[in-house]
Amino acid sequence: MNFNDLIRFKALNFRYVHENQGFIDMAAEGRIEHNIPMKNVCAMITQQLFDELTGVCGLLDISKRSFIEAALIEALQKAHQVMEEEGVEDILEQHTVEA
Repeated sequence: MNFNDLIRFKALNFRYVHENQGFIDMAAEGRIEHNIPMKNVCAMITQQLFDELTGVCGLLDISKRSFIEAALIEALQKAHQVMEEEGVEDILEQHTVEA
């Protein structure tokens, strides 16, 4: 591991710890009491995709919940960006005014 990799690793670990991701994982798993409203998202996926998810999360030592939450956040940001670029909100506003 070179110096840049070491510093990046430590910086990302610091962010993870201080952004309370570990706390959220423990709350979601019922290991601590919390008042954070949580919802379960359920979707059927192929066994192959599940196995890959399990393998990657195990290799990186992260929970499936953290991995999926980060992926959903990124996917939603991209979806909002594309919808904005394509003028979806403008079209919805036009249909609301016409109705």
